[in-house]
Formats: sequence, structure tokens, C-alpha cells
Amino acid sequence: MTTTLPPDHDRAPSERTGRRRPVVAALALTVLVLGVVVGLLVLTPAATPGGGSPTALPTSAPAATTSPSSSQPTPTAGTVTTTPTPTTVTPSVPADAVTAVWPTGAVPTRYTDPVAAARGFAVDMAAFADPVLGAFRTGDSRSGEVEVRPAPDGPVTTVFVRLLGDGTWWVLGAATADVTLDTPAAGDLIAGTAELSGTALAFEGTVDVRILDDTTATLATSVVTGGGDVPRPFRGVFPLDGPAAPHGTVLLTTASAADGSTWTASAVRVGLAP
Repeated sequence: MTTTLPPDHDRAPSERTGRRRPVVAALALTVLVLGVVVGLLVLTPAATPGGGSPTALPTSAPAATTSPSSSQPTPTAGTVTTTPTPTTVTPSVPADAVTAVWPTGAVPTRYTDPVAAARGFAVDMAAFADPVLGAFRTGDSRSGEVEVRPAPDGPVTTVFVRLLGDGTWWVLGAATADVTLDTPAAGDLIAGTAELSGTALAFEGTVDVRILDDTTATLATSVVTGGGDVPRPFRGVFPLDGPAAPHGTVLLTTASAADGSTWTASAVRVGLAP
């Protein structure tokens, strides 16, 4: 019987051991090197994207800034800002306004509409509380009339209007069937004392009288008495308190029995003398 042995079987144990020591040493060295490399990788900080050193984070957020609004400029030193002062220019009075009772020369209002002119007279001069205005009725190319009532079913006051030289509408006078003024007539001159006569139908026969000059100053205030049931004649004499303008208006009004507000009105343009 033949037995086959390994190639080094016939060698001594010490000789086989000596051949394995270099291999073990090489493996140990390799493990050591790998350990060093891994340690270095652990200790080295990760690189930032794009290369270079990591950037430290800011410790606080930057302060916000506000730009001045373009619509609100910042004033500079020494600059004084002032607000323009509005100026009021009184419109001129055309020469032919010498025949008009409203607006007077002291009133800056002007009217581009005849109905508006009639309303201005009714409210601001004759003191109607809430007048009802009719349509403008043409008399000629520059003149006409507007009906004014104190209420829809109230008596009519006819307001005469005219387009004057400045291109605006003026009131030349007013009339009502309830009050007829015979004297003075339109255009008459009153000197010192006004003598009024006519006929009237009014509540309790009472007609209020005011005589004004073109500065809107009241030269006389009184009453005359007509009829309370039918029209009756009236007469009155009134001294004038020194007119400041050469022209003015005699204004007669009747009152409502319900509340005393203006019911009808009559207005006549006159000349004035001291």
C-alpha cells in the first residue's frame, strides 16, 4: 500500500512556519495603512460644494433698509414748504346790469342758466324756503321768464331774466298777481324818502317791505297793509337810511299763513339818491 504525502510534509515544522511569517506581516501592514486612511477621512471636514473652505453662517440677519417713497420726497435742510393761498376774483359787472335786481354788484355769483338765476333770486333775495321752479319761457332771443312757487300748488311769482353783456343771466325784476306796485315804477329815482302805493291780497293784508341798495345794505324795512279777503290798496312812506350805491331794489313779499315763509314776491329796480 502506497501513501501520498503533501509536498512539504517531509519538511520540519519550523521550516514551514518560517515561510508563513512574511505573509502575516504583509497583511498586518495593510490593515494598519487602511486604519490610518480611514482615520484621516473621519477627521477631515467635508468640502463645500464648488470647492474652497466652508463658509461660516452669519450670527444675525442683516438690518432691513427702507427707501424713501418716490411720491413723498424727503425735504432737504433749509427747504420751506408752503401751501398756495387761493385767491378770489370778483367778476366784473357789465354796464347793462344797471337794470338788474339780482345778482347785485356786491354778489360774485354768476349764472349760465336762466332757471338757476331765477332760483338764486328766489332763495337768496326773496327768502323762499323751498321754491318750485318752472321751465324757462322765452320772450325774445335774450330775455324770458321763470315761474316760482312756494309749493307745487302755491301762487305764482314770475321772475324776469335776461342774458346780459357778460354772457350770463341776470334777474330784472319779479311780479305776482297778489301784489301790484304802482309807485315807484321800474327805473324811478327815490331821493331821501320812498313813497309806495299799490294793491295787495295777503294773509291778514300784511305785505313786508324791504328797500336795498346794490351793496345789499337794507335802507328801509317796514310793512304795508292791503286786503286779507280781496285785493285792496295800500300806501306807505319810508325814509331811507343813506344809500351807499346809486341803484337798488324795492322788494315786497307776502307770507304763508301756515309757517310765515315767503309766499309771493314783487321786485322793482330803482335809482337811489341821498
